[in-house]
Amino acid sequence: MLEIRWVVAVVFFELIVNVTGLYLPTQQVQQLENYHSFKVVKPPYLYSIDHYFQQHEHSNEEEQVNEDAEISDINNIGLKPHYTWDKILDDIRHLNKKHKKHQFKLFFLQRHGEGWHNYAMEEKYNSTEWKCYWQLQSGDFDGTIEWDDAELTPKGKQQVDDLSKQFSLEGIPKPSKYFVSPLRRTLETWERMWRNSKENSVIPVVKEKARETYGIGTESKRHNKTYIIDKYPYVEFEAGFSEQDELWSSAEHESSQHRNWRVQQLLIEIFEETHEDDDIVISLVSHSGTISSILKVIGHKKWKLPTGSMIPVVIGIDWTKGGKTYKLNKPWKTFEDYCPSN
Repeated sequence: MLEIRWVVAVVFFELIVNVTGLYLPTQQVQQLENYHSFKVVKPPYLYSIDHYFQQHEHSNEEEQVNEDAEISDINNIGLKPHYTWDKILDDIRHLNKKHKKHQFKLFFLQRHGEGWHNYAMEEKYNSTEWKCYWQLQSGDFDGTIEWDDAELTPKGKQQVDDLSKQFSLEGIPKPSKYFVSPLRRTLETWERMWRNSKENSVIPVVKEKARETYGIGTESKRHNKTYIIDKYPYVEFEAGFSEQDELWSSAEHESSQHRNWRVQQLLIEIFEETHEDDDIVISLVSHSGTISSILKVIGHKKWKLPTGSMIPVVIGIDWTKGGKTYKLNKPWKTFEDYCPSN
């Protein structure tokens, strides 16, 4: 009877975690499983260190472009002139030694190159046509364009190749750990960026929480695990990665509140999985909405990433200080929200 009660308790508190956004540390999950005492706590505090990159001092939001003309001169990386990459890495190592209850890492947050869905939305159809009809389709009528789990366009491939060359020419430090969204455009971007370079022995971990805002539009639905293994046989999958896409729905579109909660959990997982002292440079290949939420969660200024570009951020995590919790009480959008019937 006692064992049954503890199993019920574990399930109950896992439900609380999923619904409220409360964070249950790994060691406390293990305690629960061993029938020890438990305590549900807030998620750890995530933040950015703001002084290394020009993006921290500016914003490239559309309404501010005319006021800040110099924004267009900032390249994909934006390292300030009086800093070097070696200086940043030395600072991170020093901070990690000094603050035992904190961790710091340099993240390269990379958006995939242009996908066929980007091309269709921007070049082929207007906003109403896309939202009310074409986002529900797998591609156009004549079969020349497919955006169901979209792949990269020729322009998108060139964008990634150009960024890869920039990394080589500017001596930017290579990541020691790689994480990637399970959608085809991000996997293809990762492959062109890293596997096709001299670092072709590296392996990315596929993370479900790194995917784009999902639902309704076919471009946000991933292929199954078997397909990904066949097409990208070198990848690793996080524990529990499902065969089928169990998140995508044709009826609902993920809310920004849920996406913020999701990326918070993603960052916590990455910090938990990269404790080694050498793992201070992290690559995450993801999507515009996901990266936008990451910047929001860590308190970074807004930064709109064009396809194929990247933003570097030094992220810290304080395991002793509670971060934001998400009630997950804001409704998800439906097709009628995008395309009202009247």
